[in-house]
Amino acid sequence: MSAAAAAILDGMPDPRDLHRLDTGGETVIFAGTAELFRFAEDDAAGRHLAAAVLRQLKFPGRDVAAVLGLSPAYVATLHQRALREGTAALVRPAGRPRETDAAAWDRAREWRPPGCGTRRSRGGWG
Repeated sequence: MSAAAAAILDGMPDPRDLHRLDTGGETVIFAGTAELFRFAEDDAAGRHLAAAVLRQLKFPGRDVAAVLGLSPAYVATLHQRALREGTAALVRPAGRPRETDAAAWDRAREWRPPGCGTRRSRGGWG
């Protein structure tokens, strides 16, 4: 265990005491009586962050997976992704990626004649 993790975990209960409480639309993750995380029940980003941080604090992957309701393989994926790319990588953008880059959209806007593409030019908005 790293010195930083040991300092954070100093006096904390055994990892076997890792447990979860779902109440009032929130999920709370505890180690013994110490509250470690609190996030909305449907907050995937909060759950992913908790998984990555718990693994970095050396809680066993199986225990983290069990308490968060994830598979051990997915916990390992989140842990590795956070190590490689940082915690921002734990949340992937929703939907299909854009096929046209921002520069192409900017060029298209420049080519458009003034007033074209507005509701007024199509007979709307008076």
